[in-house]
Formats: sequence, structure tokens, C-alpha cells
Amino acid sequence: MTEAHGVESSILSCPILINMKGQISFSSDDGKISMEDLDETSGLTEKYFGTKNDPNQIQATPKNRDWIYENIPNYINVIKDNGKVIGYALMLPCTAKLMEKFLNKKINEAMLFENIKK
Repeated sequence: MTEAHGVESSILSCPILINMKGQISFSSDDGKISMEDLDETSGLTEKYFGTKNDPNQIQATPKNRDWIYENIPNYINVIKDNGKVIGYALMLPCTAKLMEKFLNKKINEAMLFENIKK
């Protein structure tokens, strides 16, 4: 997680180097996302954020992957270069009350996600 303007950000994304010769695509372009895409984003999550070692973050587990796929597939945007997943963005739809708790550090990212799943 990073801080921007004094507010902790939990937007999940990975660094992207755009190859101008490549073909960049977004799942939001065609509305298609596969379970394999989510498996690859889970791998990126672990690689860049080390979620296994941080219980305060959303865990990149098959259970959480399945929940996202079944409940909020329109809230994840997978970015590919020539068909290879190179990044993604995940938005967490929540109430203003939950977001306020998160922003005031009364709950962490994992707690936010668990409350959203209820």
C-alpha cells in the first residue's frame, strides 16, 4: 500500500512497461475475463505485494479469486500485452461508512474486503 496526499491507497495494480510494438488490451474493452486471468493476477499480487506475509492485505487465495469472479467481475480490469497479463486494477465497491473506516485506519484492507463480501 502507498500513501498519496496523506491517504493510504489500496488500489491494486502492478507496474506496467508499455511496449509500443505490442498489443495492449484491457478486459474492460470486451467485458471478458477468465478464471485463468484471475489466477495470473493472483500471482502478480503475491509477487509485487507479498500478501502471504501480510494478513492486513486481501489474500490472493482461490476462495477470494472465486468470490471476485462470481460477484464483482466488472470491478477488475486485466491488462494484457500480446495476450500476456502484465497488470490489473481492482476496485472494491463498498459503502461510504466502510470506506470512512478504512481511510481512518479503523479497518485494514483485508477487513474491508471481508465486510464487502457479507
